[in-house]
Amino acid sequence: IPLSSCCVFLATCTKSNAAYKAMHKALADVQGKAHGPVPLHLRNYDFTKEKVKKDAYKYPHDFPGHFVGQEYFPGELAGTVYYSPSEQGHEKNIKKRLEFWRGHTKKGNTE
Repeated sequence: IPLSSCCVFLATCTKSNAAYKAMHKALADVQGKAHGPVPLHLRNYDFTKEKVKKDAYKYPHDFPGHFVGQEYFPGELAGTVYYSPSEQGHEKNIKKRLEFWRGHTKKGNTE
């Protein structure tokens, strides 16, 4: 029943190729760009010796709206946008939410 419901939903929802395009943009970057090191806050990093507050991972669920404006890309790819949702169907809501998150991440806001 859940699989048939999913099939009906997918068959009748507004279609978009935004995720498909994003996947190909990301794949092109993986194959053709220097990636740089994983940001410190995402590594399995021992902060007990060199504890630097700005490098600490911020757990999104500890913040209002379960969002924290922390960069997850390496410096060379910081600010890269792969997924650009359309104005169709539910994607227009996703677009608004992503614009909010991206705006706060660029400003370095943590709330």
